[in-house]
Amino acid sequence: EGKIEKGTCSSYLRSLSPGTAFNARVVKSSFRCPSDPTFPVVLIGGGTGIAPFMAFMEERAAEFASYSQYAKWHFFFGCRTKNEFLYKDRIEKW
Repeated sequence: EGKIEKGTCSSYLRSLSPGTAFNARVVKSSFRCPSDPTFPVVLIGGGTGIAPFMAFMEERAAEFASYSQYAKWHFFFGCRTKNEFLYKDRIEKW
């Protein structure tokens, strides 16, 4: 099937024994949804994980109900197998 690549952070965390302390930091993001609903958006999750993108898509899906016009969003990300597509049903609804 080919070579399996492992994530740097997730592989490191998996290697730790339970209870092991490690350093981490949270960085304030300036990433925001465009305020204009007619502005097209392309989201690319290139190895970053999809959690931040899920939040944006969920927020915008809730807002779309009140808009008469809005642009489509396109979301590109990768999965090694179909089993890794964890939020398939939710994403396909949006």
